[in-house]
Amino acid sequence: MAASTPARAVTEFLGPLRDAIACVTRARVDVNAEGYRANPTGGAHVLYVNRGEWAALGGRLGLSLRVGMRYRIIPAEGARGPWRITTAAYSYAVGDRDGREVFAYHWNPAMPPTFPHLHVGARASGDLLVQNAHLPTGRVALEAVVRLLVTELHVPPLRRDWRAVLRRGEDRF
Repeated sequence: MAASTPARAVTEFLGPLRDAIACVTRARVDVNAEGYRANPTGGAHVLYVNRGEWAALGGRLGLSLRVGMRYRIIPAEGARGPWRITTAAYSYAVGDRDGREVFAYHWNPAMPPTFPHLHVGARASGDLLVQNAHLPTGRVALEAVVRLLVTELHVPPLRRDWRAVLRRGEDRF
């Protein structure tokens, strides 16, 4: 989505992500505003949920979510400009009630492996071969992870309109 200023681009980027997170937890989604205001196009900026710590989720499984993302503010041409956001890397992890990672989606093209992938923790699989593997995936939207939490992992949604919220966010992705 196009924005008139770098700050507006960040605001428009954050809106759907905050809405998606609000479907399953009351944890805050924040960015380092000083970093992008001081030098908006100077590399990747950090987004985090719950200050990078595990955010508790409801439901009988006692799951938690940890989200980190890096993004860039880049110039855009025509209808997409003059500013827009592009994701530079992400890590979406689901943990058990003891803070052990069950699975995580990662993508960071600046570090090997450079392809989007899935990690399966010991809690999800006793197979060491799978635990240490980087299982390839396509890029994964945060909204897709939130939908997985609600529909497959029994996390109760905190919003009645969660389906519409996630659909809107994925349409932008």
